[in-house]
Amino acid sequence: MADIKVLLRYFAVLLAVYPSVHSECDGMQYECVMSRTCIESSRRCDGVADCPGADDELSCSIRTPCRADYEHCPGLQNNLCIDPSWRCDSKDDCEDNSDEDANFCATTACPSSFVSCVSDKKCIPGDKFCDGQNDCADRTDEPAECTDGTSTWQCPDLHFKCNNSRCISDLKVCDGVDDCTDGSDESMDCSDHVCRSGYFTCPVKRFNGERCIPTNQVCDGVAQCEYAEDEDDDTCMGTNDIPCSGNEFTCANDLCILMMYECDHYNDCGDSSDEHDACDYPECSTVTQFKCGNGVCVSVSQRCDGNNDCRDGSDESDCPSCNDNQFTCENGQCVAISQVCDGSVHCEDGSDERFCGIDECMMNRPCSDTCVDTLTSFKCMCNKGFVLASDRVTCIDFDECTMTPICSQVCVNTPGSYICSCTTGYQLQSNGSCMRTTGEDPTVLIANRYYVRQFDTETPSDVNNIVAQDFEFAVALDYDIVDNKLFVSDVVANTIVRMDMNAQNREVIIDDDAGSVEGIAVDWVGRKIYFSDRPRRILEVAEMNGSSRRVLKRTNLFEVRAVAVDPKHGNMYWTDWGLRAYIGRMGMDGTNPIEIHNENIAWPNGITVDYTADRIYWTDAHLDHISFADLEGNNIHELANDDSVHRIAHPFSIAVFDEWVYWTEWNIKKVYRAHKLTGLSEMELVTTIHRPFDINIYHSLKQDTTLQNPCGTNNGGCSHLCVIAAGGNDFTCLCPDNYVLENGVCVERCSDRQFHCSADADCIPWYYECNGYNDCSDGEDERDCGQVERVCDPSVFQCDGNDRCIPIPWLCDGDNDCQDVTISDESHCSTNVCEDWEFKCNSGKCIPRREVCDRDDDCPDGDDEEEVMCTHPNRTCEVGYFSCANGFCVPDAWVCDLDNDCGDMSDEPSHLCYQSTCAPGWFSCADSYRCIPSYVRCNGFLDCRGEDDSDEEGCPEVTCDPIGDFRCDNHKCIPKRWECDFNNDCGDRSDEYEGCVYRDCSESEFRCGNERCIQGRKVCDGTVDCPGGLDEDDCNDVNCPNGYRACAFGTCINATLFCNGIRNCFDGSDESGCATTNPGCEIGEFRCTNNRCIPEEFKCDGGNECGDGSDESREACLTSQCDTSQGERFRCPSSGLCIWVDQLCDGYNNCGDSDLSDEQRCSTTACTADSFRCSGGDCVPFSALCNGNNDCTDNYDELGCDKEATCSVNNGDCEHICTPISSAGAILCQCRQGYVLAEDGHNCVDVNECLGFDCIQTCSNSKGTFRCSCSEGYTGQNNSCFANGATEYLIISDGQSIIRHVDGGRDTIVDHQSRIEGLDYMFETNTLYFTDSESRSIKRHSLLYNSDIAPENLAVDNVYLPVDISVDWIGRNIYFTDQGVTQSSRSKRQSDQIVADPYPKIAVADLEGLHERTLTKENVEKPTSVAVNPRRGYIYWADMSSRVGNAFIAMAYMNGENSEKVITDGLIQPRGLTVDFSNDDRVFWVDFKLNILQGMLFDGSNRKTLMSGDLSGDLHALYNPFHLEVFEDQFYWTASSSGEVRKANRLNPSKNLTEVSRLTNPGGLKMFQVNRYPQNIDNPCSGKNCRDLCLLHPSLSGKGIEASCDEGCNCENGGTCLSDGSCRCPNGLGGEFCTSPAKQTKSQVPLLAGVSSTLVIIIIVLVLLLLLYAYKRKTKSKRETTGGEVSYNNGNTNVQLNANSFPSNIPTASNPVYDNTFNPGPTTYDNRGFVPPMGAAGGPAHPGPQKTGLPGDEDLEAGALPDKEFSDAEKLAMYSSMYPNQPNYYVGMPPPSMPHAHMPEPPPAYRAEAGHGERVDDVHLDAPTSGNDERGLVDNEGQD
Repeated sequence: MADIKVLLRYFAVLLAVYPSVHSECDGMQYECVMSRTCIESSRRCDGVADCPGADDELSCSIRTPCRADYEHCPGLQNNLCIDPSWRCDSKDDCEDNSDEDANFCATTACPSSFVSCVSDKKCIPGDKFCDGQNDCADRTDEPAECTDGTSTWQCPDLHFKCNNSRCISDLKVCDGVDDCTDGSDESMDCSDHVCRSGYFTCPVKRFNGERCIPTNQVCDGVAQCEYAEDEDDDTCMGTNDIPCSGNEFTCANDLCILMMYECDHYNDCGDSSDEHDACDYPECSTVTQFKCGNGVCVSVSQRCDGNNDCRDGSDESDCPSCNDNQFTCENGQCVAISQVCDGSVHCEDGSDERFCGIDECMMNRPCSDTCVDTLTSFKCMCNKGFVLASDRVTCIDFDECTMTPICSQVCVNTPGSYICSCTTGYQLQSNGSCMRTTGEDPTVLIANRYYVRQFDTETPSDVNNIVAQDFEFAVALDYDIVDNKLFVSDVVANTIVRMDMNAQNREVIIDDDAGSVEGIAVDWVGRKIYFSDRPRRILEVAEMNGSSRRVLKRTNLFEVRAVAVDPKHGNMYWTDWGLRAYIGRMGMDGTNPIEIHNENIAWPNGITVDYTADRIYWTDAHLDHISFADLEGNNIHELANDDSVHRIAHPFSIAVFDEWVYWTEWNIKKVYRAHKLTGLSEMELVTTIHRPFDINIYHSLKQDTTLQNPCGTNNGGCSHLCVIAAGGNDFTCLCPDNYVLENGVCVERCSDRQFHCSADADCIPWYYECNGYNDCSDGEDERDCGQVERVCDPSVFQCDGNDRCIPIPWLCDGDNDCQDVTISDESHCSTNVCEDWEFKCNSGKCIPRREVCDRDDDCPDGDDEEEVMCTHPNRTCEVGYFSCANGFCVPDAWVCDLDNDCGDMSDEPSHLCYQSTCAPGWFSCADSYRCIPSYVRCNGFLDCRGEDDSDEEGCPEVTCDPIGDFRCDNHKCIPKRWECDFNNDCGDRSDEYEGCVYRDCSESEFRCGNERCIQGRKVCDGTVDCPGGLDEDDCNDVNCPNGYRACAFGTCINATLFCNGIRNCFDGSDESGCATTNPGCEIGEFRCTNNRCIPEEFKCDGGNECGDGSDESREACLTSQCDTSQGERFRCPSSGLCIWVDQLCDGYNNCGDSDLSDEQRCSTTACTADSFRCSGGDCVPFSALCNGNNDCTDNYDELGCDKEATCSVNNGDCEHICTPISSAGAILCQCRQGYVLAEDGHNCVDVNECLGFDCIQTCSNSKGTFRCSCSEGYTGQNNSCFANGATEYLIISDGQSIIRHVDGGRDTIVDHQSRIEGLDYMFETNTLYFTDSESRSIKRHSLLYNSDIAPENLAVDNVYLPVDISVDWIGRNIYFTDQGVTQSSRSKRQSDQIVADPYPKIAVADLEGLHERTLTKENVEKPTSVAVNPRRGYIYWADMSSRVGNAFIAMAYMNGENSEKVITDGLIQPRGLTVDFSNDDRVFWVDFKLNILQGMLFDGSNRKTLMSGDLSGDLHALYNPFHLEVFEDQFYWTASSSGEVRKANRLNPSKNLTEVSRLTNPGGLKMFQVNRYPQNIDNPCSGKNCRDLCLLHPSLSGKGIEASCDEGCNCENGGTCLSDGSCRCPNGLGGEFCTSPAKQTKSQVPLLAGVSSTLVIIIIVLVLLLLLYAYKRKTKSKRETTGGEVSYNNGNTNVQLNANSFPSNIPTASNPVYDNTFNPGPTTYDNRGFVPPMGAAGGPAHPGPQKTGLPGDEDLEAGALPDKEFSDAEKLAMYSSMYPNQPNYYVGMPPPSMPHAHMPEPPPAYRAEAGHGERVDDVHLDAPTSGNDERGLVDNEGQD
């Protein structure tokens, strides 16, 4: 048969050579001989057999190359290739039998990478050599050396020998798969591994693919590498650009894949473009299919079948193991015990029938102790005190001392047993415990917010003694038993305080360069203090007095918290609860830092050392357990968890003494103790009002004073620091920071730009010198300062040339922020010297090296991200960071989190990520490998991303922690302490239910009228903290701060605002009793006694415009002129007051108590039974109807009359009602309610009630009636609608400050301004914009900040008297009113300025204040208010006119066109324009003078008065309304004359109430809430290439809006067009239109030499795209921040949070010391610190708020996960926590993306309170964000 087959082949060859003349193939085709099918001629002799029988590859004159490791068939002109192992295997693989030819087999040697069988000449693959299987018949592949134990043999060529003596192909080394099965092929250094010649090395191999791919598969149009590097442009240079066919999908990288591979959950393209957002993945069948973790559906039969069918391993996870009645086969299969050794094979591997009937115990006696025979084998057992060794036959001693600790203190292991003993001061008891022999009793010390408390260790008690108090926020503490001193850290004051144990001799030992010290440890032996600084991410040591500070560690620290020292062994320990949490240890001299525990750990908070037993104990606040281990971190034992036995909800700190472990609980605010080895006998010791923080046990035995100090009595001969070295028996001499060791002595090495503090052995930055604050402890830095006047706060830099104050971070940033001649903020930078751990930017700025090459520009010009440096082969990343393939560094925790953090996807190797599992405490998303913290499950946000809602499924069944959680009605879980704390933490207010019992106030607190507690020191401090001002009532003497004076009613304002001619106290007391300083008022003005100038028309009109009543005095009224000739004024005959005609008949006595003339002769509003009501409201007698006279003045009494008709005939032809008028002999046609008479007098026309003001939101008109409903984003019924989403809050300008008012509490956002009048906000960026009319400026400020950070002054130059402002959140512009300046005021205030356009105008600029232009001066005289409606393209403004009484309201397009006055009468001082977007865009306003509130439709029609009244004490009184806001069913307005914000129901405004009281000078007012300004409006500016401003206007079609701009901008590649037509280009680009590279430095030129211009352009474009992506992802500039999304994870996990708004955008969950909101699951969630880290979480989930905790967190809620990156604005918030002793007061910061709350769980929550302490060269500016359970350490003011 074989011969016949060969003949047929030869015949086929002949036919191939001489083709049939009858062939149906055309000339461009080849006809297969055997099948007669046609193939393209190009497929002939191409190395691939296309024809049956492969005749298309026979008789080929030219052979194509074979793929690597293959060889050509030996047959003549045979073009097929075969694997050498196919030779001589009795199979005709060559189709011509040449590979089986006997002569060929006998004479041809196998390749050296194969084993040649001697007998049959087969070639066996090298990986079968010495594998224990006989592949050669003669065992050539298994020589004796394989089993002789020498292991000296070598594998065949091109193979790797594993440690277990297996041979594998060298192509499988470093491919991410354990091919050796012992890991040896992957344990070598794989970072530089390159495949052998002929293969391309994939950086990451594809799932089930290979890392080494043959070079002939490179650039073939098919991606073989995970991210298609084998097909990228750099590799292929365009050679693989092949158009895709109709059945193929075109990837974004131009590769082609089959259509069937699109949307199949696998990254087939290599760039994931085939798994796009439009994919509609099918749902898996719940019956027949299993849903993999990556979303793929596989058959249920493939579940737990041993195969990775899902490709992510999820189908093989959590598979059941065999039970006690089953036998476990060697392959893992389970069979019944009864089936073992029954003669039939049931295990697939036959292991159930192997070795049956053999008693190994009797045959070999294999066990060292006891042997027990089993059915198929045997098992060994050991005597008591011994255990089996790893060989399972030998017994070794069991170390009871480490494995199962049973000795309380000292344990000595013996063979088979152990011996317990005790340290000095204790006596051993029979049960192994140690009893104290001293009579002294221990006491517990805890840090408790404002206090340090002390109580007994034995008896539960509610009484606890205050050791020390008057802290802002005490967190960490420790003591020194030698000197009997107590050390306490205050995280708000940013200090470490030392005092006697009785609180005497209190002193601040550290008050600068201290961010948030959350851990302190005292070395009582070496006489040092050790402490952590979490925001600065460092561990420090200092002398006991705080001097000679030295940073011991600054790398691999992310969320460092607790510290502990062990002087006996010379080690210190710390906890880091970052995304990759761990417990660390190093020598007390900073040497040998290591992570001793980093698995099964989430939020390690407290740590302590049990000195008597050489153990460490720690708490985990996320996993809710307490554990201990030996000093090496080995032999870990979980002591207690949140089970039914223990009360563990959120453990913070821990201490150990005697037989007990003690810990503090945040969530339930208690202190517990339990047995330190068993966790039993748990007892509650005390319940606290505030959260308990650090804990310690005070006793002389706690610190062993018998230990000898290695430094001896002479400080070890060290000139400065002598610290105990690792081991505890030696010492190390260290120098303080900025000192160096020379000849054994530390010598100061302060740079030229530093100042040396001799007393402190410290170098401080040059800008600290002469800043008005003693930064050196002895004040050395403030001596010899000359006569330079310091006008700036110590925490900022004072410019040399103009005394301008700028933030420290703006120094050396490349910008002339000082704007002085010497450029003083940049002039010192060229010689600025950075520390060794810092990187020096080209500008001179110093940044931490960890911020270099992190894909974020931290240097002003981005030189920290230069590609040449970042991609340098010698560059390495810090410990704790992942090295991207492109050279960048990202935190390890960001690997496998679904975010392309590296930019090249190297941090997201899918084949590895899919094999990873989520860490304990994290939830595994169903459709990806993404992991999120369990506390964000069921928080109302899709934190798993995209369409994956698995984290929000099954929420009703999710249970909350019964100990520490409160379950909301909406299934959220919140800390129990948030119940009844005044904050809507649940989001549905179910935690603030009726009947709430609020906590007690502590000893130093004051209870407000609403039960809220505030610090006692805030009582009578001139600032209202309680709703209603109870804390400022009955204050005889108000103690205002320096530079402030008190108004008559008690509020403190800047002293410069007194007697300035402007009322700054609402009662005018700041202008009373002032000396005459005003030289005179303008013509037409009246000068008040207090020197104020008011219009003459306001004199003697019944209103106290002067503030001191002088304009209403008898003398003033006698000289007043009342011109009534124009019909605008009315002279009251008795009182002589001159009032406005609009005040006549308004229901109020405006003429005075003795004169009612203004309300006489007014028509009544109700007609009598015998009268008829005219349409205008007047009443006429029925006898006047149908009498032919126009008695109603509008002829309404004659309309519908018909004297020819009768009602009895056809209803008088009336459509509705016919009424006979007998007196006139006529009938009157009338209509039913909801209709009006038509012009014909008989028919009725439907009234469109929706043109009125009867619905507060959406109105639907129908015949005769209408229906009210709620608009999008609101819910409710009965014409009462409430906004969905986060709780709203009011933003109020109050003279020189702006406050936020929420749920009865308030906090100051902006302070120290001059006269703030108008304000508005950009919800998307959480940015507040406002006008300061006194300083003639427009500013912005982040709602994330408090008043410690000053606002940014926008670069609006052409502005002279800005009053009001409105933000176009769609077109992204600001509109403002400018009243201009008069000639006289110009001469007084602007004589040294060039006035460009000083006239009244409506102006517009972009959000940066750039490109400002005058929008219109038409219909503009004295504008007071402005409002925009970007949904319709209109702008509205109120104008009080230059002539009193001519006030009007105007509107125009938002591009300035079509200006017109729409309201021109009945106004005097209109203000407070606002648009209600939920009520069909109705416009509302108030009149300050007339005390009225009116509204109109968006087009200016249907004006209506909705409220009026100005009598003090009257329920209708408006009290001179200044600004108006409309939200839900309420009107809110600032009442100038009462110093309040008042509110009234829109549909029943008969009674208005006080919402906010005790304001100084209330002005602008806005309600902040996600639905206040609709966010779902498309921006028509998108896609336009505008040169400067893009302005909206109504569409010409009448539907929607359009945008217009100057589209002559030719700048490309992200360049910005400037007003002169030039381009401002991004970094790295230059040229006229940003199309060419910027000028290169010398070092860069050689790198580009010889590179084609085309390639350069390609590189530039790629870089620009990367920059653009990075910019959008995390912009960091002075003027702009991001709300971008990020991710954080714990190893393989990812959490995303987004923050855009307050409070709903505050991220959730954290572990800060400052508390915040969260959304947890059953485990405890909050573990906040104070300031969030640089890395965290992120994704598209909607924003969710979070509470902070330590200093304060007003009504914040839980929400989605937060952002990974932070803007400069957010960083500055952290900066503010780093400058102690300096009330951070900055001018100009960018808007952040989150309000005052704190980050997601791993990140901390930190309310931006006053904070100080970090040098600018070490500033790591993190954003205040929210946490989950913890509002951080700093909790809601008084509510923690």
